[in-house]
Amino acid sequence: MKNFSYGLVILALGCLATPGRVRGAQDSPAGVVGTYANLSFNVDGAGGQNRLMPRLELHGDKTYTWGREAGTYEYREGKVRLSGSYPAWGSGRVDKDGKIWFEFTKNGKHYTATMYRVAEK
Repeated sequence: MKNFSYGLVILALGCLATPGRVRGAQDSPAGVVGTYANLSFNVDGAGGQNRLMPRLELHGDKTYTWGREAGTYEYREGKVRLSGSYPAWGSGRVDKDGKIWFEFTKNGKHYTATMYRVAEK
């Protein structure tokens, strides 16, 4: 019976150590790699789709291109954070439908930019 109890303790400790590995899998860029187009861009609630906004391309090596801008990104806990000119945008929340939602305040105005993943051809 003692061996059985020790086995349960070791199993429980192993389960407690596992979340780091699971979290690492969630932090993999594979879930967000792709091309995104602008769905909406709002300033203080007014706005709409900006068809002239270039497409955001997130690459598997954690780099991105967005128009003339290029840099790196982090993907952690369901959020994307871009380097370059975009740190002020903060982390974009990735929803279950694959949309990325950026919300930030700049010069007293509240901005919301929503990007949707473009289907691969």
